[in-house]
Amino acid sequence: MENLKRLVVAAGNRKGGALLNVLYKLMINSSDASIRDLFAFLLEKASLPYFTILKKWIFSGVLEDPFQEFIVRENKSCLKENIEVDLNDKYWVERFTYREEMVPIFLAKHQQKILQAGKYLNVIRECGRLDIKNPFEDLAS
Repeated sequence: MENLKRLVVAAGNRKGGALLNVLYKLMINSSDASIRDLFAFLLEKASLPYFTILKKWIFSGVLEDPFQEFIVRENKSCLKENIEVDLNDKYWVERFTYREEMVPIFLAKHQQKILQAGKYLNVIRECGRLDIKNPFEDLAS
């Protein structure tokens, strides 16, 4: 119970990637194998919604993050229509950016690739190509 109390205190009001970081740190800093296994189990279960968002982003360019807990943030005020008016519009740079506090430690070295993959696919979708398919979707069946 003491370890669960540590988790609750450390987690506070964190969510998404920030919460995954708390679980990850508790897991790797546990010297007792059974406690490490407990935190590994909790990390695995807590990661499922995050990885659902991640898969949709990197394989389709779609960002569905209703609770703002993912690594990527969308600036909805950046509109592609502004490019026609102002060629210096910062659409590409500002439409999707990092939410640093939501970057899981174990994905930090991939954060640039995660952002870029989704951005490229999102641009393709914005150009009218809506039939983008996850290349691994058929493998799961």
